[in-house]
Amino acid sequence: MITLDVCCFLYCIKILLSFNNNSISYNFSHINKSIRHTAIILAKILSIKVLKHLNALIKVGVNAFIMRDEEPFKYINSTNRILYISNEHLAQYGISQNLVWDRVLVWLYNQSWIDYVWLIEDDVTWSNIHHIVDFFNRYANNSADLLSRNIIYRNNQTLK
Repeated sequence: MITLDVCCFLYCIKILLSFNNNSISYNFSHINKSIRHTAIILAKILSIKVLKHLNALIKVGVNAFIMRDEEPFKYINSTNRILYISNEHLAQYGISQNLVWDRVLVWLYNQSWIDYVWLIEDDVTWSNIHHIVDFFNRYANNSADLLSRNIIYRNNQTLK
């Protein structure tokens, strides 16, 4: 049943994306699927860009999710890829700010099956799925937190 829900959700995304003229295209060939990554996109609003990135990550074998800052709509809630932790649930942990970072950390705290996870804010973008998968593969076995001081912009849309 969940597989059917995911297929229906992805089909709806495909339909929505077909109406967007400023589409981002992805080439899905030659991806090393031997390494299984988990990634969560942190998003206040479900934009077309965020849904495209989710779809691209899933298509190349990344176990990808979106953590919402606001309660998801009913039709989107039919998939387990859109996550949301209620304010009431956060209050059980003594959290009152109710930010998306709080929500994802509480959710991850209760997921013993995840060894490591990539947390991606919704303003992070890429022009080719190979770049993000190569990045994941490169740092998969590195236990350090990845932070950047010197982000170099190639243009207004993507990073170098």
